[in-house]
Amino acid sequence: MTRKAVVRREPRVATFIVTGALVGFLAGSAIYLLNDDNGLYDNQTALGYLAILGLLLGALGGAAVAALVAGGRR
Repeated sequence: MTRKAVVRREPRVATFIVTGALVGFLAGSAIYLLNDDNGLYDNQTALGYLAILGLLLGALGGAAVAALVAGGRR
């Protein structure tokens, strides 16, 4: 008796979101490191704001990519 393997065709959405969040966090941190003038905020606050903003935007972008990949397969 042979068993057929079931292949999952849907993307893992959480993986896309986490990857996007990590890329966004790194991009926000890089913007902080490359920018000499942080405006009205001290260094730790500017790093925190940019890192969190990058994290949120990256997670949103990862979710959008996952939705496009999942929608394109149907």
